[in-house]
Amino acid sequence: MRTEKITGAELEIMRAVWDMGRPVSLSEIMEQLKAGANKKTVHTFLSRLVEKGVLSQQRQEVYFYTPLVSRQQYERAKTAELVNRVYRGDVKKLFSALTGGGNLPQEELDELARYWEEVS
Repeated sequence: MRTEKITGAELEIMRAVWDMGRPVSLSEIMEQLKAGANKKTVHTFLSRLVEKGVLSQQRQEVYFYTPLVSRQQYERAKTAELVNRVYRGDVKKLFSALTGGGNLPQEELDELARYWEEVS
């Protein structure tokens, strides 16, 4: 999947596009990003994301950008990559790392248990 090619800085731009939920212009993306984002740099990242095939670009009065990869596709791909790279494909080890050592409050553990019951 194309998601492995998205860098950290590009991910911030993708999040802004995903959050808008529709084709968006560069100026709309700039409004979504942190103050101080450089317009030329953001434009360069948008061009790279189009080249990588994770955004499409359509010219109207200005260019509008539409994601070709959904947030859910990206999250699934990155999670699978993490499980394979760090835990050698063993999801139980990931779950153990998340729940062990008091990393999660009991409320979140209970919520995970309810979710697990629903999906299994």
